[in-house]
Amino acid sequence: MPQGVVFMESGVQFDWEQCSEALALIRLGSRENSNFSLLQNLVLEASARYPQLRQLRFVNVPIPTSQLESWSYYLAAQLIVQWRSLPLLKYSVESVVSELGLNDPGSREPCFTTLNRTATATLLTKQLAIRMESLQQKCQQQLASQRQQWLEQETRQLAEWFTSPTAESGSLAQLQSNVLVLRAKMLRQLQGYFDQMHQIGARSLLEWLNSLIKTFDSIRANYEARRQDCLRRESSAWRAYYNLNPQLEERRWKLFSSDRANWQVVLSAFATAYNFKLEAEIYTQSAQLVGELAQQTRLYADSVKQIDDLLARVQEYFTARGSIGQLFLPLLQNFLVERVNAVQLRDELESWTNCTFDQWHTLDSSQTTALCEQILLKTRPLCLEVYAECCRCIFNLELLNRQDQTIPSEPGLTKAEKLISLQVQNVDIQDVLELLAKMAHVCVVADRSIGGTVSVSLDRVPFTEALEVVAAAGNLTYTKNSNIYTFNRLSGRNPPTTIISENSNIYTFERQYDP
Repeated sequence: MPQGVVFMESGVQFDWEQCSEALALIRLGSRENSNFSLLQNLVLEASARYPQLRQLRFVNVPIPTSQLESWSYYLAAQLIVQWRSLPLLKYSVESVVSELGLNDPGSREPCFTTLNRTATATLLTKQLAIRMESLQQKCQQQLASQRQQWLEQETRQLAEWFTSPTAESGSLAQLQSNVLVLRAKMLRQLQGYFDQMHQIGARSLLEWLNSLIKTFDSIRANYEARRQDCLRRESSAWRAYYNLNPQLEERRWKLFSSDRANWQVVLSAFATAYNFKLEAEIYTQSAQLVGELAQQTRLYADSVKQIDDLLARVQEYFTARGSIGQLFLPLLQNFLVERVNAVQLRDELESWTNCTFDQWHTLDSSQTTALCEQILLKTRPLCLEVYAECCRCIFNLELLNRQDQTIPSEPGLTKAEKLISLQVQNVDIQDVLELLAKMAHVCVVADRSIGGTVSVSLDRVPFTEALEVVAAAGNLTYTKNSNIYTFNRLSGRNPPTTIISENSNIYTFERQYDP
């Protein structure tokens, strides 16, 4: 037979879940018990033609309509919790920083090395070193009287190379060109990561972004510290150069090997000054780039924080209006984890609002109210499903408990002959029948029309005799099928008949009475 929870609303057409057990959920209303009794009686009478129906079990579980609204609010609040806390599984801060090229030198495309490249794939610092080696060689070829003038000329030429406005001939221009390319690449990569984080919870994403900002700030501070160190070293090299250069001029060094060695010391100080000057500029640009990445991340984090603040307010609104008993709470939480796709539900709401999740904070008050109402519309059918699952679990547990329990009885008595002791005075007969059913662990079905109070006194009476006493006291008659006892009021009408029709494994039962 097809699977599915048995719901009985206004009619009596329904699907069966299994022959061994079925769960009937009847909405609260004036006809609730009579509908359930009708169903029981129809199945009992139909079992003559359909023997498999005798194996069905029914439990009358009213749906607490008055509580469904509260449960919907509670479930909506739990969905908001998931939307805020969906974990980040794909990316770590370390991996993103590495992919952006901000890891330590020696790893794949570190920022410093990328900015240090030239258009010909060499390094700016390498070009500078080559120029300084050439100066060292030329220095040895100059006459002592001409070295000072020659050095001043080479200094001007090197300064022009360093500050030339064209990337082909100037190191700073090439560096600026590298910065433009790398900035565009990094910002594009960073935005790509943000675009892929649609399924991450707002609060989880905000924590991740704050961690990324902290890492960017740390890298920027490290670059800034290296820049300051390079500037200090450059300053020291320039002092050494200017101190040594006049001394050589005043002493009028002659063309001996020692004279060349002293001039080489001057050139070494000159080369060191320019090397640290270039490195300081690279670290300056690196720090600015990382600062822009941090600023872009802060802007995105501010947007995510606004979303999270909105969700927090909506969660508080739902929580204040929703509640659920401790009995169903663990089952509800497990249902949410295993059966409800929070991301898919959020995507459906994005389509409904025509607004992406990361822009929900831009909705005005009326749109936000409409969004909350739509969330509730989504959760109400889920609540009914959750309730059905909860009842099914409890029903299965109760069946297991019944199998393990025994009723104290006299030796040799059958189940129907268990001894019953009961004393009631002016008690509703429906309650008495329910009490008897619990004492004997049988199913008692009482028609809704049965009412009034009874007074009975039973002392160690067999169960079948106890039923006779209660039936007589309430002017009732009952029928027995297996361990199911069905009670009705004594009536002069002919017993009802049942008409059964079948269509694609869907059984329709109709009750007909003779006039």
